[in-house]
Amino acid sequence: MKSVVRAEYEKHKDLFAPYLNWKYPSCWWGNIRWFFRSFKLAFERARKGYSCNYDIMDFNDYFVGVMACALEDFADKNIGVPQDYIDAADGDDEKAFENWNNDIRRVSQLLFKSLESLEEFNYEIPKMSDIVVYKDNKVEFVSGPEDKWINKTREIAFDRIKCRKEAFEWLNEHWENLWI
Repeated sequence: MKSVVRAEYEKHKDLFAPYLNWKYPSCWWGNIRWFFRSFKLAFERARKGYSCNYDIMDFNDYFVGVMACALEDFADKNIGVPQDYIDAADGDDEKAFENWNNDIRRVSQLLFKSLESLEEFNYEIPKMSDIVVYKDNKVEFVSGPEDKWINKTREIAFDRIKCRKEAFEWLNEHWENLWI
């Protein structure tokens, strides 16, 4: 069963989707070129077995997205439970199985939450209504409380890092148990 976050992630990762609006004839040539280029990228993925040159440009987000989707699929098709989960549930196999799957799904959601491409979906980002001026390679705000926007985006970035660290710590601890 796909989560809402995964559906949003896959909506943005369609290899054959045009990247320009078809309404404007000036965009048609770019979309046609992208369509044929996507066959080349699909061939690269099939030949290498993991990614294409397009994916390697942003490999960290690609890798985290693949791991998040794989963990979600793993939780759906999982048939076993590690012994430490059975011990924690005092021998109750159903409770241990439920806890194991819930932890896998939680880690998958943490990885989805750490993706920069899903930042607008996962967080409420304040609109920056102020006028920005660039002077001497520095950003200057002409009016308004710029600290609110800067602090919120910084807070979001730190939260994304925290989610990724928490997920990888859990994966590091339970890596050998992901064979079930």
